[in-house]
This record gives sequence, C-alpha cells and structure tokens, in this order.
Amino acid sequence: MSEGGAERRMHPRYTAPYRVVISAAEARQLNTLTDDVSARGLFLATSRDLPLDRPLDLTLYLPDGKRAVRCTGRIVRRASPSEQRVGYGVQLEFAEAEVAVDYLDRINALQRGEVDIEPACFYALVVEDNEVVRTLLARSLPKLWQQRFPRGPQLAVEVAESGERALEMLTGREYRLIITDIFMPNLDGRVFLATLRRDPRWRSLPVLVISAGEVGEEVMAQDADAFMRKPLRLAELFQTVHFLLAGRPAEPAAEVAEAALPLETAVRGAAK
Repeated sequence: MSEGGAERRMHPRYTAPYRVVISAAEARQLNTLTDDVSARGLFLATSRDLPLDRPLDLTLYLPDGKRAVRCTGRIVRRASPSEQRVGYGVQLEFAEAEVAVDYLDRINALQRGEVDIEPACFYALVVEDNEVVRTLLARSLPKLWQQRFPRGPQLAVEVAESGERALEMLTGREYRLIITDIFMPNLDGRVFLATLRRDPRWRSLPVLVISAGEVGEEVMAQDADAFMRKPLRLAELFQTVHFLLAGRPAEPAAEVAEAALPLETAVRGAAK
C-alpha cells in the first residue's frame, strides 16, 4: 500500500535488501569493476575488512533498459589478475542458468560498447482502451519527466487502444516500459501480459499494470513488475515509472546519485 492509501505493489526485485546499482557513468568503467566475468564475479578493490562468505541478496541494475537481475552472492577474498591487486569480490550465484547467461551477455555487451546506455529518449507504451486515461498519461508523464530531468534523456509515451495493437507496435520500436490496463475487449490485459512473458523478445521488458479491479496479487504472480490501482495519483504513478524506467531501487534519487561506488556501498552495508 502507498502512503496515500491507493494500492501499489512492486515486484521484490525492486526492493531487495542489498542493491548493486551500476550507473551510466560507471558503466564506462565496468572493466575496473568486474573480474573473471566467465565465473560470474564482481571484483571490488578495497582495504576494508569484510566478512568472508557473508551471504548477500543482490539486485544488479544495469543501464541497458532491461529489468534488474536478482541473484545471491557471497564475499570472497581475491586478486585482480590484470593488476595483481588484492581485495574483495562478490561471487554471484544464480538460481537459473538462463538468468546467468543473460546477465553475462548484458555485461559483455556493455563492455564492448554495444549498448546505448544514455539514449536521447526513453519510449514507453500505454495500452488502454479508455481514451481519456491514455491521453492523460501520454501528455502528463513526459511533462513530469522533463521537469524532473531537464538535462537527461527524455520520455516519450506512445499509446495503443488494445492489446492487439500493442503487439503490433512492439515489433516496430524498442520500448523501455509497458503500462497496461487489464480489462480490455478482445485481448484481455492478463493474456497480453502472459504473451509478453512467453516471448523472449519481451520477457524482460518492465510492465506496470493499472486497473480498477482487485487484480494486484494475480498480475504480480504473472511476473508484472508493478501494479497500481485506479484511480491513479500522478505523483505516485510518476515515481513508479521512474523506478521501472531508470532501473533504480525504491529510494530517493539523491541518495542513489551520491553513491560514488554503489557496489562498494552495498558490500559495506553487508558488513554492518
């Protein structure tokens, strides 16, 4: 539940107790933060004593527009082969091999510079059969985003009046976020969500479900990233959109920006 009383649910991957946030600026230095990627490890050079083998519940946020990666990890003592430095690392452990392979592919693409980590514009798609609601979202969200981030990538919102139309539009543009209603004619929103999660092209695309019905628990079980119940409050809606689009944990943006080395911050927090 949100503070205003309206129902809002966020997937646990956005509220993990420990978070590794790799910002766009730090993505340029991934080679200095990662070590032995084939072994799924993150190297951290630090002189601070950390508890070895301490289990961590981690969320890895990468600036490539996809959903965060959930995994566990443990702190290990290790050396950096390239510079012969001794420090600490976080050995990542994934529950599923498919998730591990996807993470490695994303890391490698970032290191090779094949991912546009600072796009000129984020594209979001609103799927809503109510013309008033979809028009309101298409006009208000970009304005709020521009006010919040006047110098950063902007937000463009496109609309689809049905799930069928949304699937057609998905084949023509790379969207960073889907906002969808549930109760729509022909292709129900639950079927639309299930279609996205079955298709490897859109399986990791963040989806925010909005509905006047009591379907929050149901759609979260279908792997929606977030649910908000109508009537919507624009401030809360924008906050949720920001979490999902920017790949940020549910914390004030200023706190995230102040962390020069989020990986080190996360591991230091585990030592307390």
